[in-house]
Amino acid sequence: MRQNAGRCGHDLFDGEVINATGETLDKLLKDDLPVVIDFWAPWCGPCRNFAPIFEDVAQERSGKVRFVKVNTEAERELSSRFGIRSIPTIMIFKKRSGCRHGLMAQYRKRRSIAG
Repeated sequence: MRQNAGRCGHDLFDGEVINATGETLDKLLKDDLPVVIDFWAPWCGPCRNFAPIFEDVAQERSGKVRFVKVNTEAERELSSRFGIRSIPTIMIFKKRSGCRHGLMAQYRKRRSIAG
């Protein structure tokens, strides 16, 4: 069952990637749905290469997981708060089990094996 946004009737979970600020991210992390965050920057080549994959998975998992991007250049405070030292960095937050990170290394290994 999908949740609607009240009067407008649009789906809240439409598969779109959310561009988050500190305030919006805090609200998203309090939700019951898992949140996958892509910390990126506009000048980062690997970030740009990963973006279409991130967007595709967001569409596939619509309604089950929220996908969020944080521009580390525009949101330096968030980058500091989450200890971002290199980009792209992917983190997964589940309300009950905390944070998991280091997924880019797994992605790179998979990609190099697949050719």
